[in-house]
Amino acid sequence: MTRRSKNSEIKLIHNNIKGWKKDLSEFWDFPIIDKFIKIDLSELVVQIDERKFNIPLLLRFNDALETKLIFNFNRFPKNKTLFDTLEAEKKESHFLLIDDCATMNKIDQNLGDRGCCSVLGTGTNYLKKWKLRNNIKLNLDEIKDIPQLGSEFKIQRVAHAGGGINNKTYTNSLNTIRSNFKKGFLYFEIDFSFTNDQHLTCVHDFKRYYKNTADIDLEGPPSLKQFQEISNVHPDLKSVSLDDLIKWLENNLSATLITDVKGNNIKALKIISERFPDFKNRVIPQIYYPENYAAVKQLGYKRIIWTLYRYNGSKNDILEWVNKFEGPISITMT
Repeated sequence: MTRRSKNSEIKLIHNNIKGWKKDLSEFWDFPIIDKFIKIDLSELVVQIDERKFNIPLLLRFNDALETKLIFNFNRFPKNKTLFDTLEAEKKESHFLLIDDCATMNKIDQNLGDRGCCSVLGTGTNYLKKWKLRNNIKLNLDEIKDIPQLGSEFKIQRVAHAGGGINNKTYTNSLNTIRSNFKKGFLYFEIDFSFTNDQHLTCVHDFKRYYKNTADIDLEGPPSLKQFQEISNVHPDLKSVSLDDLIKWLENNLSATLITDVKGNNIKALKIISERFPDFKNRVIPQIYYPENYAAVKQLGYKRIIWTLYRYNGSKNDILEWVNKFEGPISITMT
């Protein structure tokens, strides 16, 4: 081969490599996930069964667990990060991204800008985020049920009514939620009550709310306007509306909401599903009667808690109902 012909072939490759990218990628034998995915920080690799791939890495996979791997050298244009690539593609497949925290802390400032982080999700939803401190291994069952990965009920505590603040409980206030979020809580059980003009507020009961917030003895729900006026009396314990809570959730993507609705649960859950775009992945509703399970699933909620304090059935009744439920379900009992 002459130097001229060799140079012409190199020029041909350079001129056409971008257009050949899709076809060339078909020759790469990406693995099918058969057993597990492991993120190994000591070797800085992602292991899929027996094969290892260097970090940083964007791993996409479908319901058949067929994978496609995107590395730093795949990026185009080159000034994009793998996270930018993930954001731009908006594909419906599932994904696992492992990269520097600084490249993905825009989805959650709590990830910081140092070390290695990972985000797992599906479509455009970020279901779980880690600041990696230890090796992580996802088995096949966990991978097949991605929404469940956001729960972490085995190792996470739930901040009841937003948690405590300054020796006060049941405030459901935004300051309380912020304070406990900074302490590491990711799951917030929030009480909801309707105002007399049918707006949802983060209140356990209005009598307690009036006393804690404004030190007045009143009963019965106020209007939304009255609610807001009373809330402003004590800013540190300010209770908020559903819309205020949703704004906070949209800016803190690691947080998960667990609902506890005081009256007309289905109506409230319908409102939440209409107001909060990411409710399917970020909200876990509580139901109080097993007959409501199907209605809540129909609204689109994926994970449900059945809390038993209002249910008068026997233990055998409970077990029979649980066996009928399809999909993730947790039971809360005294």
